[in-house]
Amino acid sequence: MSQPHKPRGEDSESGVDEPASEPTRLPAEAGEQGSEASEQPEWPAGSPSPVDDADEADAESSESTAQEWPTEEEAAGASEATAQSADVERTQQISRVELDEGLNQETVRTDTREVRDEPEPDNGPPTVRIPPVPPAPVEQPTEQFARPDFAAQPSPRRSAQPSDFFGLTGSQPVVPAAEPARPDPAPAPAPPAETQAPERDEQPQAPERDEQPGAPRRRRGLIAVALVAVVALGVGAAFGIPALFGGGPRAAAPAPVQLDPRIEPVTGTAPTPDQQQLSEALAPVVSNPALGEFGGVVMDPASGRTLWKQNAGRPLVPASTGKLLTAGAAMIALDHRHRFTTKVVRGDEPGSVVLVGGGDPTLSALSGDEQSVYPAAPKLGKLVQEVREATGGEVTSVTVDTSRYTGRQLAPGWVPADVTGGYIAPMQPVMLDGGRVDPTKAVSPRSKTPALDAGRELAKRLGAPEAGVKTGTAPEDARVLGEVKSATVRKMTRTLLQHSDNVLAEALGRQVAIATGHQPSFSGTAEAVHEVLTEHGFDLSGTRMVDANGLSPKDRVTPRALGSVLAATTVPRGRDGTLPKRTRELRDLLLGLPVAGSSGSLAGRYEQAAASGRGWVRAKTGTLTDVNGLAGTVVTSQGKLLVFALISNGTSSAVARPALDRVAATLSGVGSP
Repeated sequence: MSQPHKPRGEDSESGVDEPASEPTRLPAEAGEQGSEASEQPEWPAGSPSPVDDADEADAESSESTAQEWPTEEEAAGASEATAQSADVERTQQISRVELDEGLNQETVRTDTREVRDEPEPDNGPPTVRIPPVPPAPVEQPTEQFARPDFAAQPSPRRSAQPSDFFGLTGSQPVVPAAEPARPDPAPAPAPPAETQAPERDEQPQAPERDEQPGAPRRRRGLIAVALVAVVALGVGAAFGIPALFGGGPRAAAPAPVQLDPRIEPVTGTAPTPDQQQLSEALAPVVSNPALGEFGGVVMDPASGRTLWKQNAGRPLVPASTGKLLTAGAAMIALDHRHRFTTKVVRGDEPGSVVLVGGGDPTLSALSGDEQSVYPAAPKLGKLVQEVREATGGEVTSVTVDTSRYTGRQLAPGWVPADVTGGYIAPMQPVMLDGGRVDPTKAVSPRSKTPALDAGRELAKRLGAPEAGVKTGTAPEDARVLGEVKSATVRKMTRTLLQHSDNVLAEALGRQVAIATGHQPSFSGTAEAVHEVLTEHGFDLSGTRMVDANGLSPKDRVTPRALGSVLAATTVPRGRDGTLPKRTRELRDLLLGLPVAGSSGSLAGRYEQAAASGRGWVRAKTGTLTDVNGLAGTVVTSQGKLLVFALISNGTSSAVARPALDRVAATLSGVGSP
């Protein structure tokens, strides 16, 4: 059996349950800055660039090595010339770089014959030649060098040629042609104070620029690569070359995974628990004293049979479970696509406008993308914009028309503390955010004059005096200056069930009264709801409501009445594949029921002893002082969908709520081994 879907937490029931908080989105991290600038520092102004000096040295070296070696005939002639001028001083052409460096130091020239005939004096350990470093400017104690290009290809090397020495005084030595020698590590430089002439037996070479710092690293990299190759060959010899390079046998690729995500519906083939089985399972939990005066019923919607009952026909205070009757009547009597309209029309006097209440309590004062507790609520800002465009901004007074509703504004049993406590607002056909002071909180202090407050906010945004706002009636056939529409009846019904919104339930009840020809008052609404449900086959004997939301302690409903409405919403399709008419109209009620432990007014419930019902129970809650109710659907462990309605009077919510949750959780485990 598949696991049920668990949506994220919703707002809690108005008046009791706390709203579930929404997750907060962390700001994106700032992007990292590039490092290109740091890798190429700028050379201080006025100082010679080391990059330019290095490039000049490369150019000189490349030019000197561009000549060709002499042929054998040319080498022989050069040898004879060398023999005739044996006593002539032998010199070597020095590159421009070394000549420049030598300008700052004293150079000693030594006759090569003297070096050959005389023994070398013992001057101690050999010295190291260090190239002179130009002094740094005083204002710049340190110098930065450009990052060497390790990827550049080194210039080819070759030995010097006779043509390299043309232009110097005296005969030139002849050097036999030889293969270019492999470059050796750079010799240790000598101190700046002395310049050593090349050994007589050494083959003269064109001076080279100092080797780049990356060269030792490249040599170490070559050594590392060679070691890796040796190790790889050893492994190949031990395990076979084909296995080393993937040529050996391979395991067969696993079969591709076939995903088929789906939500499996309950079927009519699941076994229905019998009455004795249910009675034995429920006996321990329904006898809990925490339930006080208790009544309940369990029904099979597929067959319409009552499987278990206790005081099912006893009238009890339903609290918010009474909203199921109002929601059911609204889905039967109203067009599910109907939207409430709030409009502004031209008044009798020049510059005057009238705000006409159309029964929508969700009109929001929030602007832009801000969202109130009502999803898809229309915005006052849009209405103001349309009025400005129609009037050119010339509005001098605002009147509010509340004639859509009649009778008292607070139902019997409501108290003023319910208004300031944030549970209800005086019922008027126009208000902002259900009369809330804070539009983003389900439980927020409400306005005592919501219609006038809406008119004052409209006047403020239109630039008219707020103090002059009053109630009145719009002229007949007045020109409409602007209008906005609410969400559909279908969406509003789901919202009132999910979040148990009292004002929204009253607004839908008044619309049922208007649609059925009753007075849009508390008494007219109660009559209309009772009439619609009775005409559609529901037994409401013993039921009496004085409001549409269950807030009044004067309301009375039987568990049987609640169970019958819920059972009608879950009747399966017939053999022809169609649903009964009233089931088709009531089906959307199921989508508004909170999920145990997951959404709406059940988000924070079904812990500990009732945890087995999480996800399997969907129900409307009800809570007043010493009044608690729970009515909805449950899926048994064998996949059977059942309907239940439970009402508890006389005990506090602290003990009655967990006791009701345990009853529903027990139903989810019926049929388990």
